Amino acid sequence: MVISKSFDLSTLWTMEGQFQFVLAPKLKSDVIIDDISYQWPKFTNTVTLLGPNAQRNPSGIFNSNAEPNVMKIICSYQRCPDVENICVTPFQPVGHCCFICGSMLTFRGNGINFEKLSDNLHSFQTESAFAHIYHLDISLLRIDHNDIIPEYQVISLFLNNRCFLHSKHRIISSSLNIKKLLLCISTIIR
Repeated sequence: MVISKSFDLSTLWTMEGQFQFVLAPKLKSDVIIDDISYQWPKFTNTVTLLGPNAQRNPSGIFNSNAEPNVMKIICSYQRCPDVENICVTPFQPVGHCCFICGSMLTFRGNGINFEKLSDNLHSFQTESAFAHIYHLDISLLRIDHNDIIPEYQVISLFLNNRCFLHSKHRIISSSLNIKKLLLCISTIIR
């Protein structure tokens, strides 16, 4: 990810660009042109341009790292902890390599401003006594591929699975939050 006013994606294909980025071996192909070795991205969106000149979708965008072929590569470096004996129903959310203990809410909605919703969830996480006491983490992800009605995933999980208490998490998740989440969502409609 690059944040710059002057960066252009065509920079990646220049000699200067080759020295600015080092792509992981499984994310690139080595191409030799005129006896010079270049790294060629295997996937689109290997480098994403952000900044004032970048086009932004208020509804958010799908993270290309969550594509199955990219996740397979990313997860090949990940060692997953065993959570079978920690929670009743472990699950694997979109964008995660491992099964986790926690809660997940998926929903679709038009007119949702992803950045505002993300900011509201982050504020709730940093200001909530529940989140501090139980070391609760909350994440938001858009999980569709630019469908007409966007689909989102909200995950709440304990940062340290050893502290996971299913009954407390169920109470925390339900009190935290369908009400709070709906309030967050209702305040960020464009």
